Amino acid sequence: MSCQKAVLELNIGSQLGPKSPERTEGVTAFEDYGTGLLENQLSVGDFVKIQKAFESPQPRKIICMSREDFTQKMTEIVGWGTKEEYGELFDKVDVAQDGFINWDKLTSFILLELYEQDERAKATVVPQWKDLEFLPVKHKDTIQKVIFLKNSSHYLTISKEGLLAIWGEHLKLQETFPITSDATKLKHLWVTSLVSLENVNKIAVAFTSKEVCFYDLLSKEEFACQYKLQGLKGTPICMDYWYDPLDANESILSFGDITGKVQAIAFTAALISLFERPASACEDGEATMTINWAELLSGCHKCCHILEHKLHQGDWVRQVTYNASLDAIISSTTSNTNSVVMAWREKSKKRLNMTSFNIAQGIHAFDYHSRLNLIATAGINNKVCLWNPYVVSKPVGVLWGHSASVIAVQFFVERKQLFSFSKDKVLRLWDIQHQLSIQRIACSFPKSQDFRCLFHFDEAHGRLFISFNNQLALLAMKSEASKRVKSHEKAVTCVLYNSILKQAKHWHIENCLFLPKRDTNLVESEIQKEISLFSKEESCLDPTEHSLLNKKNKDDSTYNVRPSEDINLDIKYKERSTCMKETQKPYYGEVIKKSFSTFRSLNIGALEELPEVNKPAFLLDPEKYFRKEPEEERPQILEAPSLFKTLKAVFDEKNLFPKEILHHERKAKQLCQEKSCEVKKNKK
Repeated sequence: MSCQKAVLELNIGSQLGPKSPERTEGVTAFEDYGTGLLENQLSVGDFVKIQKAFESPQPRKIICMSREDFTQKMTEIVGWGTKEEYGELFDKVDVAQDGFINWDKLTSFILLELYEQDERAKATVVPQWKDLEFLPVKHKDTIQKVIFLKNSSHYLTISKEGLLAIWGEHLKLQETFPITSDATKLKHLWVTSLVSLENVNKIAVAFTSKEVCFYDLLSKEEFACQYKLQGLKGTPICMDYWYDPLDANESILSFGDITGKVQAIAFTAALISLFERPASACEDGEATMTINWAELLSGCHKCCHILEHKLHQGDWVRQVTYNASLDAIISSTTSNTNSVVMAWREKSKKRLNMTSFNIAQGIHAFDYHSRLNLIATAGINNKVCLWNPYVVSKPVGVLWGHSASVIAVQFFVERKQLFSFSKDKVLRLWDIQHQLSIQRIACSFPKSQDFRCLFHFDEAHGRLFISFNNQLALLAMKSEASKRVKSHEKAVTCVLYNSILKQAKHWHIENCLFLPKRDTNLVESEIQKEISLFSKEESCLDPTEHSLLNKKNKDDSTYNVRPSEDINLDIKYKERSTCMKETQKPYYGEVIKKSFSTFRSLNIGALEELPEVNKPAFLLDPEKYFRKEPEEERPQILEAPSLFKTLKAVFDEKNLFPKEILHHERKAKQLCQEKSCEVKKNKK
């Protein structure tokens, strides 16, 4: 929860009554949530006083208070409240019963209280819905599944006859086509379920032919079948897919069939390949690879392994899902024995451990809330039950209100609320904490008695889909009004800020003016320092503009400000310049008492007129300074000696050393040559 929200809650508490022991009387706001308590009435100023009491003159020293010290000092420092109230606050903060508290413990408790108040307020907010809308579908048979593709922001719907429909983000039907091109096979083939494999951009479709086909969404062809899983012992009728957001290679595809089996394929390298392609397979990447279920059971594919159980004992598995927080596979049937089964595997064991819930008359569906750690079940006995996953003996809560069997439940995770839909076509929204129905919706749904219903709530977009056979209804949430104060009804188009007054003036299309509250005690010298900042702003404004402040209410904390005159925000530069030229020039020694701009309440000092500057001589007679002169004959320059000759002259030995030294060196060389000649002759 943000600090701004916390300060707002504290300020609300500070306005509820005077700073006296009778402050708790007359409290009306948030009364149901204990606003009369002391901690909910402390203002920001009160907390500043309390913080100073816990401050130590020595740095890095923490001051702790006992119960007696705390109650005594708080009644003296804060100035209101009784010792009993501060004693109750101390007991709430000192949960561990250490006998003392410090500033950190107190603030942690207050922040937790404010957070819980926010959560309770969210839980009681009832969403507002738009009118029920039926989407123009082309499905001729029962709609089996509705999913949302996060990667492409598209919705997919699939019907029993195998027609797949693609919807845009704004629910416009874009394309429909059969998922297989074998027309003769479609007459004897039903689609039972559909899931999205988001981490690998694929979808998996289950058929009554005991097959599961995997289609690649990124294929050049339209939904090319990449893998075909065959050889299942029973027809899969429900599926679920989960992947680890931290490691997308780890994923689990779970499904239940009509024989009561719950099976799961745990992939370990999903990003590389779901299944191992044999060496003899076709090199064409678009070719369909057929996989037999027996191969997976035997462990031929090292990139995945199988988990399964048969605890449902022949009853149709109506729903199955894997939950990462429980690390368990949850499944349900309509039977009153083993209605809900949780199966998990310990790391040291290969077999699954299981626990089951026996619910009278069975259930149609369930949903799990990880933060609340609750399983909600849609009972055939008209009841919605809330279960702790680790307590199978009885539910922790029962929601009464439906007059027919409940066929769907789904949590509104963010608000900690629960949707439930019954066979009598009544939709209810429940407050989980108080276990009360806070909304009942009975729309004009189709009147058919025999129908197959699909329930899907897209929380991210606030869309609730309910299908009735081949019809798809949409309930969209209205956008909730923001709690912030709005100064304009339309978009703001211009804003000017006065740094001296610390006020902002802004306009929308209809140019309505609003001002924040502020006391203004201005000094004329301060205004003169920053008046140059407003020169550019004033040139853009209408000279008939009214003043920002109403002088009649100068001493009040608020000001009555009326809308400004019409302002043309598209004034051209030429029009602005002509407007500035037409204004009267100020004379020396005068003070401007009236300003025809937004800042006319400011007294501007005298403005001096700049003296005229004489033009320089080069501007008056440019020919004299810039005319071209005729070229004069220049004397020929002798060629300079080459670099070689120059260096030779500089480094000549005769120029550097005296003649005696050179003569002595020459004699030494001659003597050496003569001796070398004599040596050669002697050798011969």
